[in-house]
Amino acid sequence: MDFIHDALSIGKGIRIIIIIDIYRRKIVGYRVDRSITGDGVTELLQASIEENGKPEILRTDNGPEFISRVLNRFLFKERIKHEFIEKGKPYQNGYIESFMDKLRNECLNLYLFRNIYEVRMIISKYVDYYNNERPHSAIGYETSKWGHVNINKIDTCLSDIKL
Repeated sequence: MDFIHDALSIGKGIRIIIIIDIYRRKIVGYRVDRSITGDGVTELLQASIEENGKPEILRTDNGPEFISRVLNRFLFKERIKHEFIEKGKPYQNGYIESFMDKLRNECLNLYLFRNIYEVRMIISKYVDYYNNERPHSAIGYETSKWGHVNINKIDTCLSDIKL
């Protein structure tokens, strides 16, 4: 889970928070707004859990929204381990950092947004593309939609192990 910042054509800042299931390579939650507080992060995570199930671990940086009491009480109550990356070491959350680069280059840099509603519409379309059409090398060039664990691939991998 992480934030990316951008701006409307009139200069007003916007924030986008993305929650990604790094194993399925699927965006399981996002929100676009002018500001997003710890309460907003918690609401988004709660909605994501209701729709996609509960993660064992949530990895974030040390941003104020992620160290908020509201979020951490929720994580404690749900028994979700909150794993913080070390300050100044974004590579410890490498997949989300890589994803944010893709989001910037494949989506955000292509548009001059007039208002927040346009941003929400474009991000919604990108999330749909990312989850349902874009192939991911880590899951055998499948899409997130079909990139679940493939038992045949696991069996093949296991048969290659020499004991």
